[in-house]
Amino acid sequence: GTLVVLNSGSKLVFPAEFTNKTRDVYLIGEGYFEVSKNPNKPFIVKTEKINVRVLGTKFNISAYADESITSAVLVEGSVSVIQNGKLIGNTAKKLSPQQGYFYCSSASLAEIKQVDVMDYISWKDGLFRFKDQPLRDVVLRVSKYYNKNILIEGDKLASTLISGKLVLTDNIDVLMNYLTKTLEVRHELQKDGSYIIKE
Repeated sequence: GTLVVLNSGSKLVFPAEFTNKTRDVYLIGEGYFEVSKNPNKPFIVKTEKINVRVLGTKFNISAYADESITSAVLVEGSVSVIQNGKLIGNTAKKLSPQQGYFYCSSASLAEIKQVDVMDYISWKDGLFRFKDQPLRDVVLRVSKYYNKNILIEGDKLASTLISGKLVLTDNIDVLMNYLTKTLEVRHELQKDGSYIIKE
């Protein structure tokens, strides 16, 4: 069995049937996966930049077309990650639990580092957790979750580092009110349905 939780606006493409020796799916956006063990049919999640091969595990993949970082974060079990389209020295990297694989397409560089997995998977339980992150990164995650455009006025405000957690209610207005009140700034709803955060 496989449990998949997709972030808003994300897409998982399944073949009509799994005919090969592997179970291949294609992810656009962000998804959390719990895959039961089946050594005879490994599960492979393909994205534009990286492929993640799974035997039985819990992990999160973030692969948005408009972001330079594609990541795979392992909660438990084991996965191996390989870059797409790399011809030389392209060996699969095995992750241990509590590790993340981060591929930066603008620099064509990948790194593996220890992470707090809750910062990457709490969205599936209706919560964003973040520590010392620029406001622009937090707002980007919120805009992806709600599928809404949110702008920040001024680079100083966008670069402000914030820590905390946001409860992802059904109503984005409640969240925007809480976020801007906490930061002691304000937000405006534009005619096109987008938001702007300003000092």
